Amino acid sequence: MKTVRMYLLKAGTVERFKPEILAFVSRERVEKASRFVREEERLLSLGAAYLMQRFAGQTVCDEKGKPRSDSVCFNVSHSRDLIGIVLCDGAEVGLDIEKQVSKPDGLVEYCLSDQEKGAYEQGVPFLDLYVSKESLGKAEGSGLLPGIREIPALPLDGPVEFAGRIFYRHSVMLEGYFASVTLEKSDFGIRTEWLDAPNMEF
Repeated sequence: MKTVRMYLLKAGTVERFKPEILAFVSRERVEKASRFVREEERLLSLGAAYLMQRFAGQTVCDEKGKPRSDSVCFNVSHSRDLIGIVLCDGAEVGLDIEKQVSKPDGLVEYCLSDQEKGAYEQGVPFLDLYVSKESLGKAEGSGLLPGIREIPALPLDGPVEFAGRIFYRHSVMLEGYFASVTLEKSDFGIRTEWLDAPNMEF
């Protein structure tokens, strides 16, 4: 069984170490973060840049715009004040994180298949289903194309076939956030580490 490493970073930590992070990440990523209007969005972008540079090294975007590294397969997600990265050697990996908030019913109709709507009506949280879809789309490489309803959310945990390939998926709760991790071909365990003052490196 493979191990997926997950590193998590709060926006408040990014703010505390902002000078060090600005000096650590590439000029290109600093410029990208500076384009956001709101400070909260700039902090999330800087946090994602820090995680990618520290754990994935030099990255380039493929033809679909997905960042890639020669050294490790990885994926990044953020929501509200939490940023995360997952890494695995030799297998495509996807991550999605969403803050636990209520969602309007209109999104249920737009996002979920009939089977998934049945699971939702039986008590499966909407965001559990949503992050499951997004992490699978990110691992497969197409994101939410051709359409979010066509990406299977179920099962939340275990093997799923999508786009002619086999993936394994696990749902995770992270201090008020729904998260889903998807890995191609192999089941996996998750090793999680929260980054803060003692383990920040520059």
